[in-house]
Parts: sequence; C-alpha cells; structure tokens
Amino acid sequence: MKKISEETTTVVTKKTIYENENGISILETNINGEILYDFISDGDLYPSLIDVDNLPDNPSYHDYDNNRVFLNSFDDLDKYPLYYLYLSGHEVFDENKKIISTLKSFSYIGSLSERVENDILYQELIEKLKVHPFVVSLVDSSIPYYNANFDEQKGITEAKIFLSQEKYEELYLKSLEEDGEYWSVKLHDAISLSHGTADYNVYGESISNLFKKFLEQDEYYD
Repeated sequence: MKKISEETTTVVTKKTIYENENGISILETNINGEILYDFISDGDLYPSLIDVDNLPDNPSYHDYDNNRVFLNSFDDLDKYPLYYLYLSGHEVFDENKKIISTLKSFSYIGSLSERVENDILYQELIEKLKVHPFVVSLVDSSIPYYNANFDEQKGITEAKIFLSQEKYEELYLKSLEEDGEYWSVKLHDAISLSHGTADYNVYGESISNLFKKFLEQDEYYD
C-alpha cells in the first residue's frame, strides 16, 4: 500500500490517504484516538460502518449517518455492516451498492397544499394518503400566512413516507434511467406528494389519477 498524503485538521487529528490495487482508502484518527476508516471511496458514495442495532424502525438517511461507527481497533471491523452514504442526494446503499429504502419527511413547501379555497380534491387526497401503507404519518393544517396564497390555505405540515424496499428499488432504477446523474432529484419528486408524484404512480393508480385531476385545477392568488 502506497501512502499518498498526510494532513492534520481541526476535526481529525490525522488523515492518511493510501493507494492500493483497489483504489483509494483513507485512514483518519480523531482527537480521541478513535479510528475512522473510509474503506475505498467510490465517487459520491461515502463508505461507512453502521451500528444497525441502534437504528429505529423505518430509519431515515440521517439515522444511518448518526449511527456511523468510529473504531478503537481494526479488530472491530467485522462487527458492523458496511453501507454507502450518498451525500449529495441523502440516500443509502448497502455493501452491494443496492439502494436502501429510507424514511422521507415533507412539509407543505414543495409538497401537497390546496390549490383553490375549500379544495375538495385536496381533502380527498389527504384522506386516501392517510391510510396508505407507505404513509407512516401525515398532518395537514393551515399554512402560515406568509406562505399562503389565500386565507386559511391548508397543506401538509408534516408527512413521513417509507416506501417498501421493492417499490424504492423500482423507483430508483426508473429515476436513474430517465434522469441520469440527477436521479435523486427525480426520486425525491416522485415521493414528495407534489407535481412529480402524479407521473410516477408511487401510491397506486387511484391516487395518481386523483393527483392529475387535482393539478389541473386553476390556482387562486390574492
């Protein structure tokens, strides 16, 4: 293994970059003497050991990130599974580079809100989404006046979405095929309960068709 460089930073006491036949690997030692090991970097995928025993049900990207393991010894390497964190898109891949379904959170900004006053189609969508198996929780209420298009406009103030692993993989492959390097944006839009949702049929044909009908309404502005 060939040492390429070594540096000291405020967060990491020492960072040593090595090159071998497999690519680049990074060994970091923090101020507590703990070993942070990045394995082999792969573009935007950041390799990390994850303490999966401390992950909640339906974990988010941030849950994986918050449970990264710093080692005291390389003897502990085999105790934790390897995952890849896609930093720019907030996605998680397993050691075989297969994407993992993670919990997504949304609010009325960039998500679902009334398009007209007393929006009947909005309310119908809310009722259907609240009982959908992918929707962990959903709260809708009046949007703050400074972001509302009319008085007492309602929107989703908090939604937590967790797709099945099968649907998430399907959505990832479709987004990758259709949008290339911007696949994570397309995937996010498809889940977000907004304009993109109607085209991807994530929540089933009935909700997708209702979304399209909902989006055809004329918006009202003061």
